[in-house]
Amino acid sequence: MTDPPCAPKIRYRDRIAALIALESTRRREHRRPKNEVRAYRCRHCAGWHLTSQPKRTKEN
Repeated sequence: MTDPPCAPKIRYRDRIAALIALESTRRREHRRPKNEVRAYRCRHCAGWHLTSQPKRTKEN
């Protein structure tokens, strides 16, 4: 069985945990190679991850 595409990402158990982590990264962004801007629910693992990508809209 292969790993889901999200396997290398940090998985948060719920939205609150992801939002807390997001706020934490904003406070120390100078140490992070990426600038995460939002949390999202993963369709592969049903957990939550952070992303530096803006939310997609129907126009994108």
